[in-house]
Formats: sequence, structure tokens, C-alpha cells
Amino acid sequence: MKYIDKSSVPIPNILTTRGVEETKKNTAKYKANKAKYTSDTPATRTTKKYTVADSFNIDEKIYGHDDVKNALINLQKKCCCFCESRITHISSGDVEHFRPKQGYSQDNSDMFHKPGYFWLAYDWSNLLFACERCNRRYKKNLFPLKNTANRCNPRRSFNISKEKPLFIDPSKVDPAIHITFRKTTVTHKTQEGDITIRELDLNRGDLEEMRRDSYTAIEALMNIYERDRGTPNETDSKTKFRDALNEKLNKTAQYTMMFRCNFENYIQEFGIPQIRN
Repeated sequence: MKYIDKSSVPIPNILTTRGVEETKKNTAKYKANKAKYTSDTPATRTTKKYTVADSFNIDEKIYGHDDVKNALINLQKKCCCFCESRITHISSGDVEHFRPKQGYSQDNSDMFHKPGYFWLAYDWSNLLFACERCNRRYKKNLFPLKNTANRCNPRRSFNISKEKPLFIDPSKVDPAIHITFRKTTVTHKTQEGDITIRELDLNRGDLEEMRRDSYTAIEALMNIYERDRGTPNETDSKTKFRDALNEKLNKTAQYTMMFRCNFENYIQEFGIPQIRN
């Protein structure tokens, strides 16, 4: 996972035109009959009967339009916003809503609450590119907060400023604040890091295996360089290690955070610049 600077590209036109129009329509529908789109919550239900709330008509052809998806793919260098795997050669991937559009759950044991963050369905700041596994199998409609009492209540306001999500939004904050790597294993620094790693299963076997394949080759070059320090082979070993490490830290590479966390001393020694995306 690495920081995604969304301010570096223009917002796709379809979001500011058709997206805005559809948001206004859904907002008007909601304000006209809030109960119709609201399911019972633990704070309001008085019986064991749950209200079946309607869903909004949210058009995938707008938020998933080629202009939107391609902008995210190019911005994220074809990598998933969560697992940082490059995926476009094997999968089309998903346009992911960080705040779920139709409804949400605090955790896997929680009920599905409606409405979701429908007013952000076409909002550029709420959209990311993700692999199907991270998005559909793990994140789904989960959106945990540190304090559920601060969750935005659209019956009163669409203001989300008091929310403190427990998932890391890589377009809002540098993930390095919350997570780090010990070799190929991602570990947490904060509660947000812990929840993100656990709920998205960022140490799942196949993913860690992919990271390991990439890591071991660099580690081998590091060991050769350390072995050759002070010998006639040092310059050649250093060049090979430095060039390979620089390649793994290229802005188009995958798993760059893993390499930055594990080889920080060498990055400084070789003067490899920090590139965020």
C-alpha cells in the first residue's frame, strides 16, 4: 500500500457532469422520503423486525466509466490501492468506493445498514482502483470507525468530517504512518493499520508469496554486496544491488513500500530519491 496523490490529475468530466446530476436526484429522493431508504439500526430498532430499505439507483456506467477507471489505473500505476499488486495483466479490477455507496457494516458480525454514502457514489475523492479479491472478498461493504457515535447520519447532515475510519485511505494519508514491513510480512503501527491488515487479509498466503518472490532476489543482491565490501568486487556488487533496488522503487513498480521499509539504510546510502507514486 502506498500513498496516492489524487490532486495530481484532473477530475474526470463525467463525474462533475452526469455524476453531479445523479447525486442531486438521489439526494432529492432521500430527502423526500428518508424512511424509505433507511434500515433499522441498533440505536433505533425497538423490535426484532428489520426494515427492508430501498436501494438507490447508482449508475456503474458513470463511476465505472472508462475515463474514471483509466484515470485511477494510470494514477495507481496499474496497482491495487490496498495490496499494491499490479493486476491489469490478469484482471480488469474494480472501481472501489472507500465509503460504501449502498450500505455499510461496522464489522463482519454487524448488520447491513442503509443508507450508505450514496452522495459520494460519484465523488472523485471516494473512488479508488482495487483488485477484485481485496474489494469483493474482503472489504465488501465494511467501513469500521473508531467511534461509531461519530458516524455521519444523513438524516441530519451529509458531513463526514467527524468520522475517523479504521481503514487506511491511501489517497488521504501516507500508509507508512500506519503500517510497515518485516521482510515480506506487513505489520501494524496503529489501530488503523491493524484493522486494515486484518480485515483485508494483507498477509494472505498467495499475496505474501508474490511479495517474497520479488523480495528474495533483492535480498540476495544485498548479501552479495555486503560480502564484497572492501574487496575488488565491491563496486560491481554495489552497482548491481543499487540498480535492482532502484528498479523495485520505481513509481510504476509494485510492493514499493515493502522495499522502502526493509532497505531504508541502503536507499539513503545510494541516494535513491523518495517517489510517492
